[in-house]
Amino acid sequence: MSQALRGVKLRIPHLDGTTKEVLIKDRVIHPNYIHRISGAGMPRPKEPGSYGDLLVKFDIQFPVSLDKDQKEAVKKGLENVKYK
Repeated sequence: MSQALRGVKLRIPHLDGTTKEVLIKDRVIHPNYIHRISGAGMPRPKEPGSYGDLLVKFDIQFPVSLDKDQKEAVKKGLENVKYK
């Protein structure tokens, strides 16, 4: 949950054997969020040397319950957050 709210840097194994680095820092990652990495997907057979996009889907899990101190910490940490 902390990384989903604050940002995260991940290393994702790719089908070609390499590792792709993903940095998400300017948004909140919500359940089922899909992050697009342009040009890092599968090769396009009709366009040699061209690649599609790699889509990374996040399965975020939030806590089922929080104790009183944890709730207070979350409340304090989110006091100045702007909502849509």
